[in-house]
Amino acid sequence: MSELKGQILGIVLVIALFGVVATAMRAAFTTYSNKIGESVTEYAPEEGEPG
Repeated sequence: MSELKGQILGIVLVIALFGVVATAMRAAFTTYSNKIGESVTEYAPEEGEPG
């Protein structure tokens, strides 16, 4: 029974760690995506301009 508890604890810890990493990566990608979007609109030509 003790081995089963250990395995369940390990699985729960792995799932929790995966959730933390996924949340951190999502926040980072969202931040950088917004920065890239702002810089693209900053350098994009105005409507009616060539190029």
